[in-house]
Amino acid sequence: MSNAILYRMPAGIPGALSKGAGQATVESDIFAAANYPTAFGVPVKYATGKISKIVGAEAATDIIGFLVRPYPTQYTSNEALGAATPDITQIANVLKRGYMTVNMNFGTAVKGGQVYVCVAIAGGNAIGEIGDASDAGNCVAVANCFFTGPADDNGIVEIAYNI
Repeated sequence: MSNAILYRMPAGIPGALSKGAGQATVESDIFAAANYPTAFGVPVKYATGKISKIVGAEAATDIIGFLVRPYPTQYTSNEALGAATPDITQIANVLKRGYMTVNMNFGTAVKGGQVYVCVAIAGGNAIGEIGDASDAGNCVAVANCFFTGPADDNGIVEIAYNI
């Protein structure tokens, strides 16, 4: 990310709550020892009662929320803003209801558009990526999850989840 903002402010940082804590429900949990999320702002599920990333073939009902970025700091100081990786020795925070900024990996976000998550590799999309279409059944619609507007030039977009 550049220091100069020429046309539009960045939409946010992946995994950051975008409308404040008063507008969100965030629950703390434990990371799974295997298949843990490697980025913030990604959809997550339970695996053996712990937080796990989407690994493929999930149903829409398996998605329990989105991984929240810790605020006001990141886990380590040597990672770029927005590029931090979750520390699985810490507590996982999961957005259950609220607004968050995430990476949009494919498609075009429009206000009120349905959010989809890939659960199968197809068309260059990886498992767990967020987009705007079902991609012939390779993606599932996240229940009660919608885009609040267009993505910025870096593919960052705000979502409303269970609002």
